[in-house]
Amino acid sequence: MKKLFFVFLSFLLILPCCEQTATSPDSDTPSTPNINSFSASPSTIKRGEDTTLSWSVSNCTRVEIDQGIGDVSFSGSKTVEPRDSTTYRLTAHNDYEYAYKECEVEVTDGARVVMISGPTWKEDDWSFTYFGKVKNRGQWTASFTKIYISLYNKNGGLITTDYCYCDKTEIKPGATSNWDLRFSDSDESLRKKVDKSKTKCEIEWSEYSWIAELSETLPKKKN
Repeated sequence: MKKLFFVFLSFLLILPCCEQTATSPDSDTPSTPNINSFSASPSTIKRGEDTTLSWSVSNCTRVEIDQGIGDVSFSGSKTVEPRDSTTYRLTAHNDYEYAYKECEVEVTDGARVVMISGPTWKEDDWSFTYFGKVKNRGQWTASFTKIYISLYNKNGGLITTDYCYCDKTEIKPGATSNWDLRFSDSDESLRKKVDKSKTKCEIEWSEYSWIAELSETLPKKKN
């Protein structure tokens, strides 16, 4: 009989503990916001193009995107046109916590012409010439590329500057072009002044996007 009484008493003591665990306040605490997706399409663009940010968020009360965009709906999309590579951050809030996710948009260069050989010096009885080869390592076509050569004396004083155009009027992405710039010097007076180690070479070009070319061939919208 005593054994039965102690079993019954133990049951009464355990029961309140079970009820307290089942109704613990921890079970009512909301979870953090869920960022189901946040991305840019396309994630790589050329300068001057745009891309679309898309997102979907749940279990939140407010959603915002930085870089000047501000508050947005729980799901949606927005077209942006960053001038340079940019990381966008989406932050979702509720009454208790917040969560964030980032996506990066890479903006590639336009045209980028670099010297891949030269400048090299050669001479004859009447002149001397600088020459070399350039390459467009950018994403757009480079047009009317100029090569500037500045000649200096041994003291670093500027003697003269002249320029020439590359052989190709247009240098497409990945393409190369030769160039040469001749200085007349029949009496060799210029060569006596020049310090070749101080010669400076600069490249200048115009660039345009393939978007401009494409837009000219697209059919016009009918009213």
